[in-house]
Amino acid sequence: MDEITTNEPESNDNVPEEQASLFSGFIDIFSAPWEIGRRAIRSPLKVVLFAILLEALSITAVSYFYSTSPGIRKESYQMQAKMIDKMAQSPNFPKEKLPEQYENIEKQLDFNPTRSLGMGILTGGAVIFGLGFLLWISHRIFTSDPINYMHLLALLSYATSISFVGNIIGALMQFFGDSMRIAPGLGFLAPADDVGLLSLLSRINIFTIWYYAAVGIAIASAAALPKNTGIIISGIVYTFTMLVLWGIMQLMSMIFG
Repeated sequence: MDEITTNEPESNDNVPEEQASLFSGFIDIFSAPWEIGRRAIRSPLKVVLFAILLEALSITAVSYFYSTSPGIRKESYQMQAKMIDKMAQSPNFPKEKLPEQYENIEKQLDFNPTRSLGMGILTGGAVIFGLGFLLWISHRIFTSDPINYMHLLALLSYATSISFVGNIIGALMQFFGDSMRIAPGLGFLAPADDVGLLSLLSRINIFTIWYYAAVGIAIASAAALPKNTGIIISGIVYTFTMLVLWGIMQLMSMIFG
């Protein structure tokens, strides 16, 4: 009887505490990234999976707002049609397929929740694991005792809530403004028909910078590094990703003019 009485309270106490510590980081990352870095994360994979779900939901929501905005649909169609027009200038391009290509653009602009969720899961997973690898490599420059890769992925995953809020706020601004250029970033500086520059400048916004800063601070805390070093770590990765996007933009410009 004594053994049964001792085991039950321990089981009841541990479950709520684990659940609270597991998911509270998605809220606390907004105001206390340094404290999150000091926490022990017992189930990092669960945190990562929840973050991927958040990414998928935000992409689905953004897709819905884009598909129901006449102005955004028009902008998206014009940008994609321009690329088709450039491709059609090639003598090897089958001209008889032009109507089909334009029709496919229209279909892609329609909201498809299954497709959006699927793309969101793939994109979310790629972003978290890819960006996590870059951050893990970057923070090793500053310490001889790097943190575990899965632990770092969990810290990065917590910051997904910042990205989620930023995506929703940005999509709502674009929806009510009826344009992709009305958002909390520098996308409005891009020419009307330059999808590459629009994508690049849109990443220079308050929520993306907040996201990287919070991740860097949390990683620095977990790795026993100064807070400023965490900002440098995230700055290195942010700059690298922007340069990669710029390179892709230049490549697309060479292909499509």
